[in-house]
Amino acid sequence: MDLEEFCIPFSSLKHGSNPFHFKIDKTFFEFFNNSASFNGDLEVVADVRKETHLLDLRVSIEGSCNVDCDRCLDQLNIVINQNFNSIIKFDHVEHEIIKDDVVYIPYESYEYNIAFLLYENFTLSFPKRNIHKENECNPNQIEIIQQYSHNNKENNEEIDPRWNALKKLKEQ
Repeated sequence: MDLEEFCIPFSSLKHGSNPFHFKIDKTFFEFFNNSASFNGDLEVVADVRKETHLLDLRVSIEGSCNVDCDRCLDQLNIVINQNFNSIIKFDHVEHEIIKDDVVYIPYESYEYNIAFLLYENFTLSFPKRNIHKENECNPNQIEIIQQYSHNNKENNEEIDPRWNALKKLKEQ
């Protein structure tokens, strides 16, 4: 996958609104070497509003994504519904520059690949912690976690007294 399908040939677009539709799946995130295991299907609708010296990009990403629960490691389905806007301005620059959420591209450009903008905005708004709702986690995993947890009151192992001294400092 070389992400060519995310190129927008704006030189041939009419002034005003121009809709584009894309699909994002697991291979999209693999291209960016993302360590998180995203597995889902996302629909992207991009409205490119062409003006004389800029492109106003309005993007909507919808769909669902399966990730591992951070607590029990079972699959968790997350519904995605996000929107973002971006401005792409033509300027006297040699290569693309991103400054203050505005992308500056050379006047000689005739197309722009929005794949990086999609990836960046998606990952910045994706939840950092993914856990099931209360009582929906795998009960076997929760039992194992509680069994080996230091907070388990059934665990009668003697605690190193140095930890108690540190806990007192924390409470002060």
